[in-house]
Amino acid sequence: MSGLNVTASAPDRPDELLDRQIDDALDRVSKFVGFWARISAVLFVIGAFVWFIFYSPASDTVREPVMYIIILFTQILFGIAFVLVQFIALFWFLGRTRVYWILPGETGVGFRDYKGNPEVLEVARRIVMLLRGVKHFKDMGGEGRRALLLRQRAELPEHVHGHV
Repeated sequence: MSGLNVTASAPDRPDELLDRQIDDALDRVSKFVGFWARISAVLFVIGAFVWFIFYSPASDTVREPVMYIIILFTQILFGIAFVLVQFIALFWFLGRTRVYWILPGETGVGFRDYKGNPEVLEVARRIVMLLRGVKHFKDMGGEGRRALLLRQRAELPEHVHGHV
């Protein structure tokens, strides 16, 4: 029952409570000893590897190929980390939204400040008028717009302007 925290009803006898406390204490001690045993094993393996490469009788013949493998492995890890950081940065910046909300009166710019295509200004004025009276517009059966997209109109030849 290691790692399970089961809450049961009150023990019937005092010796059951003592047994449970002893079991919990032994469980904590075994976890503590197991943790430090794993740490000691890892440190022992690292120490044995370092001893074999630098201090063993065979270290003169083994050192150069092992160091080459370690350097190659380090370069491969660096390359993988470099590529991962680039992909993470790329998708981080591409994944951000580019929507900016501008509330009325926030910029201080109105229709009088904008000089441009009079037809576009007239359509924008109508949309603003509809947005201001959206409740009345919905009562008449219309559907209110939530946004306005302005884009530049493509240049058309002179003979087409009259038919647009």
